[in-house]
Amino acid sequence: MINKNFSKSTRIHIRNEKARIRRTVSDPKEQERLINDLYLQSRRSSGSAI
Repeated sequence: MINKNFSKSTRIHIRNEKARIRRTVSDPKEQERLINDLYLQSRRSSGSAI
């Protein structure tokens, strides 16, 4: 996903959460699903149109 439309603080939050997911989850498919959910959750909370 392109995160150009996110604010700087949201991009930092996403980066930190992605790092946490990659550290704690060993299954690559599960990592991908959680990261996609993170982006969707960030889109919904920011009120941006997809």
